[in-house]
Amino acid sequence: MTEPNYHREFTRVPVHIWGTFTNEAGEELLTAEINNLSMRGCHASTFEALPAQSRHHLTLFTEDEEDALHFKVEARIVSSDEDGMGIEFVELPLESYEHLRNLVLLNSHDPERVEREFREHIGIRRLG
Repeated sequence: MTEPNYHREFTRVPVHIWGTFTNEAGEELLTAEINNLSMRGCHASTFEALPAQSRHHLTLFTEDEEDALHFKVEARIVSSDEDGMGIEFVELPLESYEHLRNLVLLNSHDPERVEREFREHIGIRRLG
């Protein structure tokens, strides 16, 4: 997937985790491999796509085991192409925010930069 040439507010880190998209009724719609992640969103590799601008519940998990890390976000599909879907995180419960923050820090090649990004933002929005 070719990314637009603009400055991102949050560092994207490479990951190998999974995500399950569900609808309001809790029915599973799609499972995808998440291959990069930031505090604002992720990219999901899929063979099929959900409609652009649609909102879904997204559960991110690190493994299929019972003790694996699972956390939930409210997500919006912002783009899709042959490589998968670009996803924006719209809402994150506090616990999910902490898990996401730790996952980004652990996978970052520049943890100091990531820490600076966290300090410059309230939640996922820039201060000021």
